Amino acid sequence: MFTYEAPLLGWPLTLARFIPGVLLPPVLGYIGQWLFNIFKR
Repeated sequence: MFTYEAPLLGWPLTLARFIPGVLLPPVLGYIGQWLFNIFKR
């Protein structure tokens, strides 16, 4: 990803795509697990 996007789009846009792609899935997984445990009862 960095090899193609950084030279073509620049680092700000590359990091703007990469950071949410790495951080959001685990956070949403924990929120989903928490909601599942709340509504399972």
